[in-house]
Amino acid sequence: MSDTTDDGNDWIDILGSGDLTKRTVSYDGDTDDVSNRPTKGQKVKIRLTSVTNGEAHPDKSENKEFIIGDNDVPYFLELVLPMMHLTEVCRIRSSSKFDDERQENLNDHAEYEVHLIDVQDVPPLKDWTVEARIEAGAAKKMRGNKLFDAKKYDSAILSFRKGVKYLTEEIEEGPEALKELASTCLTNLAAVYLKISNFSEVISCCEGALLLNTTNIKAFYRKAKAFRAMKKYTEASESIQQLLTIDPQNHAGRMLQKDIQKEIDRSKKAEKELFKKMVSALDGSSKDVQKIVQDKERKDFEEKEAAREARNTRILWGLLGLLIFGILASTFYKIREIYADNQPGSVIDDSREL
Repeated sequence: MSDTTDDGNDWIDILGSGDLTKRTVSYDGDTDDVSNRPTKGQKVKIRLTSVTNGEAHPDKSENKEFIIGDNDVPYFLELVLPMMHLTEVCRIRSSSKFDDERQENLNDHAEYEVHLIDVQDVPPLKDWTVEARIEAGAAKKMRGNKLFDAKKYDSAILSFRKGVKYLTEEIEEGPEALKELASTCLTNLAAVYLKISNFSEVISCCEGALLLNTTNIKAFYRKAKAFRAMKKYTEASESIQQLLTIDPQNHAGRMLQKDIQKEIDRSKKAEKELFKKMVSALDGSSKDVQKIVQDKERKDFEEKEAAREARNTRILWGLLGLLIFGILASTFYKIREIYADNQPGSVIDDSREL
C-alpha cells in the first residue's frame, strides 16, 4: 500500500496499518541492489532529524550508532533500516506504538528524517575488547533506564539482559569495572521485575548481581523486597540484615527492616489467634465427639445382643424339634405293638404237637 505525495514520491505503508510509513527523499544508487542494505547484527551509523509540518529541523538532529536488533533505538528504526540503502535519506512517520521513547497514543504520529551514513560488520563477542564491552554495557544500561522511566518494561528487560550478555559472556575473567557494571545491570533488571511482580526473577537477578559484587546494596534491598512480597519474612530479614551490615545507616534499609519486623509480628499474632480458635473449636466439639463415640458403642452392643438372641433362639428351636421327634417316635412304636397283639393268629397254638 502506498500514498503518492505532491512531489511524486510514494509513502510505503510498511505494515499495512498506517502506523509506520516510509518515503525515500534521496538516493543515487541502484534501488534493486540489496547488497548495501544493513542486516540484523550489523552496526550502523545514522543521522536522525525531527520533522514538523513537513520541514526538517537540523537543530534537532543527532547521530546514533547502534547494532540492529539490539533494542538500542526506537522500534520503528529497527523495522525501517533493513529496508534502506547505504547513503539513502528517507522520511519516516511512526505512531507512538513503535516509538518506545514516547508515551503511547495511537492517534499520534511523529515524523523523522533518517540518513544512513555507515554500515559495518560486528566482530564475534569473544573478540571484543574490555573497553568495547564496557561501552556497549553502559549504553544498554542507559537505554534500559530510559525505557524503565517510560514504563516500557518489556523493552527495558531486553536492554538490561543484552548489557549483561556483553559484559559477562565469552570472557574468562574481566576487570572489576566490568563486573560492577554487569552487577548494576542485573540490579536494574531486578527493579523491572519488581514492577511486574515477578519476584522469583528478582531474587535470581539479585543473587547474580551479588556474585559479581558482594557489596551491592541495591541487590540486597531488592532481594529483601521480593522475599517480603512472597511472605518469606525470614529470608527477607536476612537479606536486609546483610545490607545493614555493609551500611548500618542506610535509611531505606532501616525502614524496610522495620516494616518486615512489623509483618513478622503480625504474622505471629495471626498464627496465635488461629491456634486459639482451633483449640476452642476442639473444646466446643468434644461433647459432640463423645456422644458420637457413645452412640457407636451402643449400636455395636445392640447388634451383638441381637445376634446372640438369634443364635439362642435357633438352638432352642433345634432342641425342641429333637424332643418332639423323640416323643413321636416312641408313640409310633407303642401303637405298632398294640396293633400287632390284637391281630388273629397272633397267639401260638402248640397243642397239636402233644
